[in-house]
Amino acid sequence: MKERLLREFVRVSKKALREPRNWKEIAIRVRWERLRKILWRRYDYMRSYGGDMIICDHCKGNGYIKIRFEAEQAIDQCKVCDSQGHLDENKHYNQAWSGGVSDKLDNFYWGPPLDPESFKNYKIYPK
Repeated sequence: MKERLLREFVRVSKKALREPRNWKEIAIRVRWERLRKILWRRYDYMRSYGGDMIICDHCKGNGYIKIRFEAEQAIDQCKVCDSQGHLDENKHYNQAWSGGVSDKLDNFYWGPPLDPESFKNYKIYPK
């Protein structure tokens, strides 16, 4: 399925314009955006950055985080990925997760990003 989506994404990418001017161009651009979202969310694939990238687990790929305190809400830029939405495989990050029955973060790691789905209560922190 991923291969079919990639082939279609490459085919539509040749036609999609950044600023469409008529309905046909808008439809092609909407299709390109939809394929890009599917590839990004389901397969963590970002073609514009040269291949597979790791989505930032702190901001979930948005580049920003919502901070809530009592009745107020603020939006802050993600400091882990520098508001890019993805992590660099070659950089090192502070990471922590809980290894036992409790939810206490008792395992710490400094290094390239790990797979967040493999760890309970996984957290990643800026440098």
